[in-house]
Amino acid sequence: MFDGGIELVAGSIFSDPHPGEPLPMAFDWRVSGPVEDSLAMFVHLIYDENRLIAQWDAVPGSALSPMETWAPGELVRHQFALRLPSELPIGNYEIQVGIYSTTSGQRYTLVEPVGNTYDVIVVQQFTIKE
Repeated sequence: MFDGGIELVAGSIFSDPHPGEPLPMAFDWRVSGPVEDSLAMFVHLIYDENRLIAQWDAVPGSALSPMETWAPGELVRHQFALRLPSELPIGNYEIQVGIYSTTSGQRYTLVEPVGNTYDVIVVQQFTIKE
């Protein structure tokens, strides 16, 4: 769970990653109380633990239904496809998701598990081989 009672309930990747192809995915979000900030989510494709290869930012649930309009406990699904670069180096990859304030740019941190100081959730890891 992120600060402010924002929870990523589930993250699904619907196909194997292939260079140059869209990678369809969906995230199910829920809030435990009112959200008073304008928020966006980001999805990063990270190579070799720290190199950003691709990214996608959007309002979870779409601009027609931003988080600040969600009812507590309501489950909202956001589906999209991350376009992968046509060339992906051989190696290890992670798909990470997080949220941030669109007004300040500040990322929200995870509060569960207790003591966690990270601001992303790894939803999938994979390896590109020769």
